[in-house]
Formats: sequence, structure tokens, C-alpha cells
Amino acid sequence: TANISTGGTATDVSDRVHPDNEAAAIRAARVLGLDIAGVDFLCPDISKSYRKTGTAICEVNAQPGFRPHWLSDPTRDINGEIVDILTAGNSPRIPTAAITGTNGKSTTAKMLHHIWQASGKTAGVCTTAGTWVGEDMIDDTNLSGHPGALMLFRDSMVESAIIELPRKGLILYGQPCDAYDVAALLNVSEDHIGVDGINSIEEMARLKAGVIARATGAVVINADDELCMEMRKFITAPRTILMAQSKSNSVFSEHLKNGGEGVFIKVVAGQDCLVFAEGGTEASVISVADIPATQGGLIHHNILNSMSAVALAWAQGLPLETIRQALGTFTNTIECNPGRYNYVEGFPFQLMLDYAHNPVGASTVVDYVEHLPVAGRRILFCQKIGNRRRADMTEMAPHFKRVFDEIVLSTDPDRVARNPEYAGDNPEEIMLSFARGELQDAGCPAEKITTEADLGTAIKIALSKAKPGDFVLMLTDTKKTYPFLEELRDER
Repeated sequence: TANISTGGTATDVSDRVHPDNEAAAIRAARVLGLDIAGVDFLCPDISKSYRKTGTAICEVNAQPGFRPHWLSDPTRDINGEIVDILTAGNSPRIPTAAITGTNGKSTTAKMLHHIWQASGKTAGVCTTAGTWVGEDMIDDTNLSGHPGALMLFRDSMVESAIIELPRKGLILYGQPCDAYDVAALLNVSEDHIGVDGINSIEEMARLKAGVIARATGAVVINADDELCMEMRKFITAPRTILMAQSKSNSVFSEHLKNGGEGVFIKVVAGQDCLVFAEGGTEASVISVADIPATQGGLIHHNILNSMSAVALAWAQGLPLETIRQALGTFTNTIECNPGRYNYVEGFPFQLMLDYAHNPVGASTVVDYVEHLPVAGRRILFCQKIGNRRRADMTEMAPHFKRVFDEIVLSTDPDRVARNPEYAGDNPEEIMLSFARGELQDAGCPAEKITTEADLGTAIKIALSKAKPGDFVLMLTDTKKTYPFLEELRDER
């Protein structure tokens, strides 16, 4: 018998196969479209040509077993030889970038994805806003972290993977990779503290430091964030690239003096520019004014996100010109970067959506709106702040009062229902009553505040208050809100 399972024996004759027999086996596999195949010969002597011995092929297996090889010669790495053939001697891994932090992860990931696309490669990216392969959104749900990464790794079209790694995904699923080529820690702030076993900002920083600890090529880290800098002790990668808003940052400047790499903002020819430095050598990447996502520098957070994307792309060996070209075409549209400074056309007033859901993110967006030239009133529709923590609304209420003439509050019912701070018969009404009280305590007149738990109704109320010349900011879940806006726009 020839079968091991029925008592047959195995002898490795790979080195004795006649070239004619080898060619016949390869041809049989090729005809059937197989990269790997088990070709069974019936022959008196495999070392002699089938042309002279009357040898015949009796079977071609598309999924051959390697057990006979293991049994006949345990020292031979048949698996490794096959992997080397399939990968032509190259590593089967694709370039990977992991991005973690509190704010800016999704935008940085999408910017890096845009840069990879500009390089001619098919890049995949998973964020809280969705998962893309190339330019195609293959899923519009939050698959950031492990679920989205697996989806990208299983797609043979993906030549580079960019993975957003948020707090919850790390806690629920852990790390999706044993190692990343590059990783970035953007910032750490007091968001989600007291949730899922993370009870301090220091614990949050250590959780996110686990991402940069797995980088094997380079780590990008925010030199302006003290907690981020404390996490440098977990870095094992040979390269550390720092980001700083100014070269005057003492840690940043010392890093460059020691031959390190970094990205910072510098005035070049009268314009603020992103500059990459290595030791004493500097290269201007792009002016802030030429990055549409910053709106001429008004959206400060996107300047920082651009710096992160520049550092990551540079660490992955992408050309400076490609980085410059890609950042110059990255926009704040729903198609390009959903939920981040998205303007919605078709209304007689300006309307912008943003997913900001914590005080750091929300204050950045509010500051942007405050400095915009607006002919009429500024109106706020807020669905995201206060759902997770009462303290978030307490912190933001003075900012909302300072900037907005009208405020409409709604809720995220799923999050409110899970929040013990709003426990009771009607958690949504408890949350809205609390938010109204915080705004009034901050000095906002009661008649300027409207509360409505139902999302669709609340959106209609907010838009009904807007007149030509007004500006409406909606801090909301874009995926849930945009269909309502499309319907209302079509009715006009």
C-alpha cells in the first residue's frame, strides 16, 4: 500500500527525481491552475525518465498532505521550503501601521491610507468610521482594531494595512498582530476613564503603550504630550520619530541634537510648514495652507494629524513627493473622512458634522467654529457630549455658552442606558435634564436651550432654527444623522 494510514512507508526521494518527471509534475499542476500540488506517480524508479519506464500520473492533489515528508525526514523543513517558493524568498508580511491615542486616530489613519494609495499600492484601513480596501468602503461599521485588521489581512488585494487601535478594541480583543512595522501614540487624555477596568489616565496610557511596544521598525510619538513621552520606556524599535508643534520643545530639540528624527512646524518663506528633520538636516514637506484638511490652518487638530501621517509615511519609506501630493488632496468630505469636519451642502445656511465625543475633541471643533467668519448666528446640535460621563458636559458647558446662540440637545440612547450616572426610569430624560442644568449654570439662558430625546425630531428642531447666514454645528454620529439630513434636504 502507498498510504501511510494503511501501513505504507515513506521515503523522501525529492533529490532523486528525474528532471523529466519533475517537469511532468510541474506541467500537471500548472494545467490545473495549482501553485502547490501533490502529484502521484506510478513508476518502477522515480530517478528514471517517465519516457523510458512507462510511468503514469495517477492523481493530482490540490491539498496535498506533508505528513510523508515529515515522517521520512523530520530534519527537512518542507513547510518552510513551500513558503519560500510562494513568496519568492520575500517575507509574506505586508507593511503594517498601528495608530492609537485618544483623539485623531481615524483622521491620521485615513491620511496615511491616502498617502499609500497615492504611492500606487492598494492599501487597507480600518477605523471607527469604517473599513476600506483601496477606495472602496467594504464596511461602514466600527471594526477598528482586531475585527477590521483580520478583514484586511484576509484580502489578497491589500498591500499595506493601517489599523486604528482604540481603547475598547484593545480591551475586548487584544492586539491583532504580533508585530507592526510602525506604530504611533498620538495623545492620551481623560476619555473613557472609569470604564472597562481603566480607572486612571496612567492606566490608559499603559494600555495604549502596548501598541508601540510591538513596533519593530519605528515608533511615532507626540513630544508635546508628557504621558506619551513617559511611555517611551516601552519602545524597542530602533527608530523613534517625535512630533512637536515647535522645535523649541526641549525634549524634541535634544532628540534632534542626538541625531534623532522628528516632524515639527516651522515658518518657511513666510508660511507655516510641516518640516521633517533628522539630526541637523531638515526637509520641508508641505505648507499648512496647502493641506485642505486644515482649512488654511483653522483646523489646528488636522495640522497635528497631518504631522502624524507624515512621520508614519516617512518611517515606512514612502517618498516625500508622494506624501506632499497626497496631503494636498486629502479633504474633509464625508466620502474621504466621514465624521470629521464634514460640510453638508444643499441648505441655505452652513452645516457641519463632526463626531467629537469628548471634551478635547469637542473643544477643538468649537474653537474652530468660534473663529469662523459667520454672518448670522452659531447654532449647536449636540448628541455626543455627556452620554459617557456627566463631567464631559460640565467641562464643555462654558464653551458651548460662549460660542453658540442656540443649543439643541439630544442623546445617544444606547450609551446613556449603559451609563450608571443616569440610572432611573428614563435615563435619556435624566441625561438631558442634567445637561440643561449645566448649560444654565454656565450662564446660558433657558430659552436658548432645547432638549429632545428622539434623534430625528431633534435634528428637525435644530435645522428649523437656522436661517440664511447661520452656521450649524452638529456633534453627532454621522452614520445615523446623515440619512435624516438627506431626507430633509430633498424636501426643500
